[in-house]
Amino acid sequence: MRLALAEIVVPVGVAAAAGIALAATISPRWRAAGGPYFQGYGKNVESAAVAGALAAGAATQWFVRSRRGLAACALVAVCGLALVARGCPIAPLVAGWPQLLAAAGLATALGVSRRGKALAAAETRAAHESGGGGDVPALGAALLVGALAAVAFAFTAGPPLLNIDTYHHGEVLSTALDLVRGGRPFKTLIWPHGADDTGLAALWILATGKVGTSPVALAWATRCGLGVIAVYVLARRLLGSRGEALAACLAAALAPVLFEQPPLGPNVWALSQLGILVFAVLGFAVVTSPRRHDLLAGLCFGLAYLFRIETGLYAIAAGLAVIAVRDLTAAAGEPFAKTVKTAGGGALRLLAGAVLVLGAARLVLGWPGAEWFAYTLWDLPRFHGDAVGIPLPWPRRGVELSPGETAWLGVALARLLLTLLLLVQALRGLLSRPQPRLPAESARAAQVLFVALFAAAAAKSALDRSDVNHILQWSSLLLLAAALLALARWRERRSWGRWRSGAAAVVLVALLDFVGLGFRIPSPRGAASLAAVARERRQLLVEHLSPNPPVGGCADRMFTPSESRAAADHDFIAATCTVEALLRSHGVSRLMIADGAPWYYVRFRSPIPTRFFALARAYTPPRQLELIHELRRGRPQALLLAHGYGGLAAFDVPDAVRVPVVDAYLRGRRHGVAVTPTPLGDLFFWDEPGESPPTALSGGARAGAAPRPAVTADLAAYQPASGLLFAQGWASDGAMQRPLAALTLRNAPPGADFEFGLERDDAAERLHLEALRHAGWELRVRGWQPGAGGSGAGSGAGPGSGPGRGQPLVLEAVAANGSTALVRLELPPARLLGPLSGAEWQGLGAAIDNAAALGRADRTSALGRADRTGALGRAERAAALPREPSRVTIFPTLQELPRSPAAGGTRRRRR
Repeated sequence: MRLALAEIVVPVGVAAAAGIALAATISPRWRAAGGPYFQGYGKNVESAAVAGALAAGAATQWFVRSRRGLAACALVAVCGLALVARGCPIAPLVAGWPQLLAAAGLATALGVSRRGKALAAAETRAAHESGGGGDVPALGAALLVGALAAVAFAFTAGPPLLNIDTYHHGEVLSTALDLVRGGRPFKTLIWPHGADDTGLAALWILATGKVGTSPVALAWATRCGLGVIAVYVLARRLLGSRGEALAACLAAALAPVLFEQPPLGPNVWALSQLGILVFAVLGFAVVTSPRRHDLLAGLCFGLAYLFRIETGLYAIAAGLAVIAVRDLTAAAGEPFAKTVKTAGGGALRLLAGAVLVLGAARLVLGWPGAEWFAYTLWDLPRFHGDAVGIPLPWPRRGVELSPGETAWLGVALARLLLTLLLLVQALRGLLSRPQPRLPAESARAAQVLFVALFAAAAAKSALDRSDVNHILQWSSLLLLAAALLALARWRERRSWGRWRSGAAAVVLVALLDFVGLGFRIPSPRGAASLAAVARERRQLLVEHLSPNPPVGGCADRMFTPSESRAAADHDFIAATCTVEALLRSHGVSRLMIADGAPWYYVRFRSPIPTRFFALARAYTPPRQLELIHELRRGRPQALLLAHGYGGLAAFDVPDAVRVPVVDAYLRGRRHGVAVTPTPLGDLFFWDEPGESPPTALSGGARAGAAPRPAVTADLAAYQPASGLLFAQGWASDGAMQRPLAALTLRNAPPGADFEFGLERDDAAERLHLEALRHAGWELRVRGWQPGAGGSGAGSGAGPGSGPGRGQPLVLEAVAANGSTALVRLELPPARLLGPLSGAEWQGLGAAIDNAAALGRADRTSALGRADRTGALGRAERAAALPREPSRVTIFPTLQELPRSPAAGGTRRRRR
């Protein structure tokens, strides 16, 4: 009872009290153009509250050792739990009780003390196994692990059957292709992650000569093979026996095919995650070893940083903490200066190892360069959390959560609970350091400390990314490590032999639910099902390694035969063929994609006009100006606002307030251009004259009935720092039965930019009317507020100023028959965006105005240049492009891939 109270109930209650107190006192801030958050909500509030909750909950172990301290902490915990019950609905919190119970059970198993004979038996057993007595030979274990990794790559996980995702698959493919062509990370393109996906995909492009889904799928399968190695290394360090580690490794490698689950089910997903963390796991095994090989640990962490940027940083921080605790507490009775010198030497050796890896990579590969470090060590930590903001569905009074959000909440709370309780155990182990301890127990305390700190550091990144997949990111390591640590504690307490504990490891790994963050009872496959899975995986592997046949009217070769037969991929191929023909008819060879869909750059053989292949990565106004300058140098001929097919079209707020400077340039650049609806999104041919909208018939004559316009406003947002107001909605004719021909703003305030005809999938789906898909409108204006009577009202900095309900807008709706009607639209109360701080945000309003003017000037210049020079007309430009499908190089071989010895050389030649 005291154990449960001191190590579970009290930390949870104190953490809740600290988190609620911080959330109530910290004001939300918009720290980056990538993520403005509405007043009353902010990523900085959420991250600070969770970080403070974890720290406060773990710190309770300083006080619960005495009765008075325990009573005081219990009082605070009761207050915290009462505040949670008062401010949040309880049902969503307790809906995930299986995950919460599993996390509490694992942490309780770690907190059980071991004494007397159990400790002596564990020490004797560790010494016996370290001498090799009765354990699996090292060479045999290495060969078996390699064989299991190959099985996972080709059979159990295998290259999967992919549905198209133009954002994630596109960023991997485009950055990998950039590497193959001689580009440098963060100089020619900003890498999303590291070599774990981009680098592996580039290697598979080199090996197979294929450009499409196959390099992405083969990179996934390679990570799964590396995940088997990570499982072995982790189990070898935590269980102390190669035989038991092989048993856990065998279960992890074969579980995806032995048990019923989807092709990309929890076990395969966990292997892929652990494969990304393979170098971090290797460094963990080295730094928590009784032997001091800090330089080798630094080498591993340097490779982890190259392989996946953030995981290397988390691992380095956790490794430094382990070294500090180990050296500062190990030498009892030694002078303090000597212990500090020892700890400092270990930390310097670890950092030197990481620097050595980075320096060698710089000499051999040419990267990482200054751009890499400037972005990943400065911009990324400061702004990336705000730039990828999607509101998290935390439970609030009066807000109904969907079943999916409730399931997500249970997993997220289980992860935070397990992280908190691991921190509790780590601090508990540190506080008992002054007592005499056996070497095996000291090593176990170091292991718990590393895993807990890695999980705590990764928790902030997960909250910053704030979607279900990223909340689960790196939780496989957390869950597997906690389960193996609990098994080791139980084995030592019960004095189990190697065979019994090996069988227990197999059962434990098979029962782990890496997606639900708990345990599940798997359903074994029958012989027929197992044979069918084997045939399917073998066929997929052969297809991914073999050239793809042409598919569709445009001879698309980016999908394997099995993938092209899938309904979503088949529709996508047809859509891209349609858009390709449209681009060819307009002579477009250089494209700008505003939203996150870099797949289209590869598919349409278009050079990426900027290293910011997603606008959200241009965080601050200076970065946005860089993006604008790169666009002006690249001279793209058209703009695509991509929608659907796995592309990220929008986050919680639109680009107009997310990246206001570059959005203003793009709007100015397409000013007066009629939107061209396509199956892939909205297309603007911004180097061509615009088309006039239909006008009303003269003399008041009507060719038909007047339209009955229905216009709604879904969102209005206002940023006082720049005086920018943005609103969006949709409009239709005939009681929401058909689209309008045109919609214009009659009482437009000065500088207003109004667009109609944009794609709005949400409106079409909500009303079940496909005809309304391109019926969206957007209004962007600076220095005007709806409540100011339609005139300029400054930037809203004065007291009491700000957007709200005021004079409605007057819109003129034009029906397909040319008849017109006026409609009044009252904007909803605008959501107020938080304050901006820092020198980079000074003059934001002027930067927005200048970017818009620059875009309009470029639009005028492009039209005038075409008229003066008599450049290729539309038909001539179309004739200059390849027309026969057999001649269209959509799927280039390795020899056909253009290369550039210097970064950006290909782009300069094309200009």
